[in-house]
Amino acid sequence: MQEIKRIIYSNRTNILRYARGFMLYMILPATFVAFLLFYAFNNPHFETRKDVVSNRNEEGEAGIDLKLLLSRPSYSWIVLFFGVRQVITFSVALAIEWLVITYYQEPGIKFKIVRPMARLFIIQAHGIPLLLIFWGILNLVFLQGSSKFARHWIYYLPLGIFNGENPSGFFTNNQYYKRVLYLMVGTGAAMAAKRFLIGLRFGQNSYHRYADRLTSVLKQMLRVSKLARLSELNKKLDNETNETNAAAAPDTSDDVENNDGRQPAHGDMNELLTGLNLGSFADGSTNKITEMLGEWEDIELAGKRKEKPSLSAIVQFGSSLGVLNSDHPFGQYFGYCPTRYDSVECSQRIYSNLLKSSSSSSSSSDESTTDATLTTLKFHTIALIAIDETGELDTDQVKQLMKLYRPTRDGDISLIDFCKSVDSVYKEIRKLRASVANEVIMNAAAEKLIDFLFYTAVFILALVAVGVDVSALFLGLGTLIISLSFCIGGASSDVIKGLLFILLQRPYDIGDRIAMSYVTDDAAGTGSPGWTVTDLTLYHTTLCYGSSLETATINNGAMANLRIINSARSPRAQLQFYMKFGVSVKPETIEEFKNQLFRYIRSKPRQWLCPLAFRLSKIAADLGYVEYFILLQHRESWQQIGGLLNSLSDVQQFSFELSTSLGMDFQSPALPIHFDSSSSLPEEQSVARSIFGGNQFTSDGNAASNIATSRNDNDQVATEGIFTL
Repeated sequence: MQEIKRIIYSNRTNILRYARGFMLYMILPATFVAFLLFYAFNNPHFETRKDVVSNRNEEGEAGIDLKLLLSRPSYSWIVLFFGVRQVITFSVALAIEWLVITYYQEPGIKFKIVRPMARLFIIQAHGIPLLLIFWGILNLVFLQGSSKFARHWIYYLPLGIFNGENPSGFFTNNQYYKRVLYLMVGTGAAMAAKRFLIGLRFGQNSYHRYADRLTSVLKQMLRVSKLARLSELNKKLDNETNETNAAAAPDTSDDVENNDGRQPAHGDMNELLTGLNLGSFADGSTNKITEMLGEWEDIELAGKRKEKPSLSAIVQFGSSLGVLNSDHPFGQYFGYCPTRYDSVECSQRIYSNLLKSSSSSSSSSDESTTDATLTTLKFHTIALIAIDETGELDTDQVKQLMKLYRPTRDGDISLIDFCKSVDSVYKEIRKLRASVANEVIMNAAAEKLIDFLFYTAVFILALVAVGVDVSALFLGLGTLIISLSFCIGGASSDVIKGLLFILLQRPYDIGDRIAMSYVTDDAAGTGSPGWTVTDLTLYHTTLCYGSSLETATINNGAMANLRIINSARSPRAQLQFYMKFGVSVKPETIEEFKNQLFRYIRSKPRQWLCPLAFRLSKIAADLGYVEYFILLQHRESWQQIGGLLNSLSDVQQFSFELSTSLGMDFQSPALPIHFDSSSSLPEEQSVARSIFGGNQFTSDGNAASNIATSRNDNDQVATEGIFTL
């Protein structure tokens, strides 16, 4: 009760303003009109056309039937009923709805009355559903029945307008009026249930689609934020240390004050950075990190089927999505970065601060070093944020930092690599935000379809409640639907198929690169040509072709029967190529080639995850070569097709140069060419007809060929020889 009193007291101004307007503009005008009708116009009664005809006597004059007259309400009573009493019950229902919603949305309230699921149901029912429920219940309690109170609230007053002298008929006891009140309560409860179930279902779907991505993005945001905080704190600590050293006398102790009379404010900073100073980094931790730089991630298995998320998980997921809309996604220490350009600038500033801290720590730890300025950031600096409160190194955190920043085998991180790492997180944030925003739009569109069906059913039930025969309506609608089915049956089928395809499967999101083909077609092992999803609705999908930037719009129903390869959901792409070596190359040389190639791949941790295969795939002794199959696994998904092809081309270039340096390059054997002057040779055997004056050339695998020369002065000379190209 204390919370309710506090809510009412804090909103007393708005409550009093509504009550004043409620009295001045609704209650008083309606009461004045009722008094005018009752006392000035002799209180006319409500009559239908049927009542007027039945009340005429044999001479055609209007008669008065007292029984019929008492069964019809007067106009003044109707004005008081709808203009005063219904307005009062509506206002009370509105106040109860506002109080309930405000109470259950109040932060810090312990919900002892209802469980969390019921609380969510109540919150989802805010607005019209709860208003209909409370208004219908109040009308059933105070304005329905045959009692004197239901007909006249203040029947005990001597004024005839407020007691039995003002006939109410049997309106409050009418069965249709009672049905309408029950329909109001039922409609409100059904609307609340619809909102709750739709919201819960859509929330579960969004949770299953984006919870893992959101968790990964939030963790990466937290790591970048910690690193930015570390850089700023180290910068402040270095500045304060320099100021203290400059202001202190040579023979003073540590507790000498600064020039402005203040003690150096190092207490909190030193406590915060205890164990995190670069100079105090333990050798054991350094060795441990160095060992971990040689490790590689295990291949993750496919996830198991997810269970239904709890209500608290869905609520927490919805609250966490708000972080994606912040202009400070990496915290205040990182800086204001609403755009990608700002993010890159802040990344450069953080890198510079960390590099300066690393340089100053190197100079302080090594007194003999004259020039300790570093040009490349060491991973040991970044790994400081992985030290826990006990001063121990959290190896799991170090592995996650390695996945994010991808240092070299020596632990170096260049400026461009550091900015790329932060930029990858920034792009993932923006892409996830766009996907979630599109999810909200599609859920709203789906809810409109459900609302259309729901309110159609409510309208039909309302007609039944007031006594309307709906059989003719159903007959007409059935005839119309059957007629339209022959005209738009195929289109309707595609629309429904597309709706189910998007709502239930959702094989792609905004920004995903997809490739479409028939189910029976073979997939390209080197990556399928893809389209990028730029817009997605319940009915169509807009795509942009990657190589030419052409835009296409495709009906979702047409895509339902196709096989869709989603490059964004195909992580850790596997790339392959072949190398040919001469049959005379020794196995030791091939093994040396393999070792150097694998060493080169492992030296590129930002690109390659690991080599997967290096095996003999073909032996062609007659052609003088052997072919080896090489399979590599990239750390990026097929979504980054440009980066994949660039990385593969670099490996192929290195392989070619390596094979040349090791003397393994394969040269195709010379093929014999057969020359023949006859014009009856098959067309497929003529290789270069016009090279030597129109002579016919054929090539085959024989060791010799016949040569026919031109005539000289009617003398034909036949010469046999062998020409080898």
